[in-house]
Amino acid sequence: MNTRKETIYGIVKYVSGLLGFIGIILAIFTVTGAIEWFLIEIDYRGAFTNETKLILSLTSSILGIFFLFIAFSKQIDKFFSYLETHSVNQTEEKKGITIESIFFITIAVILIVLALLLAIGTLALKTNLPLLGNATKTFLIGALVVLAILAILTGFNETIAQSIKEMKKVHWPTGKEMVDYSKKVFTFIIFFSVFFLILDLFLTNAPIWLENIFGIDIK
Repeated sequence: MNTRKETIYGIVKYVSGLLGFIGIILAIFTVTGAIEWFLIEIDYRGAFTNETKLILSLTSSILGIFFLFIAFSKQIDKFFSYLETHSVNQTEEKKGITIESIFFITIAVILIVLALLLAIGTLALKTNLPLLGNATKTFLIGALVVLAILAILTGFNETIAQSIKEMKKVHWPTGKEMVDYSKKVFTFIIFFSVFFLILDLFLTNAPIWLENIFGIDIK
């Protein structure tokens, strides 16, 4: 695994671990009533029902466990190692769709579908999160879209890197090259303009010439 990918995976694992700990702590605070106490202290006047507590605690705990799994599971390390060892030789350009791309694109599609279902109302929220209120739905849709974009960028990481590498090879033409290209372009345009003008005149007047020369009545 090269240094660049080690750095990327290190950042992913660090952020996942941080989000996992935050999720677990939030679940604990919700169950113990610390969140409810905090809402009272800030004079929150919205509804914080038992159903909201249940949803918040379950969601935060599930997400916390999921992110902690990504951060500390050796299986994830083995998975990325598998992707690395079964990929194309690093000295060669990667072509086609890789297993890594399929994995992240699948995640992106799922996230986009969930965002669309929330947007059109097929998936309905029974309650809003306390601190977000009516903005809960908008926040969730935005979060899903952002995560989908990140998944797409991760899936097409190699393609994007190769595209940027090729774009760096593009350079602005010099003054001499610009003059030379301009001459060729204008010569091409003028030549075919004159050619089609002559062809148009010939096709337009050909029947008249035939009538005058051969006495043929062409209609």
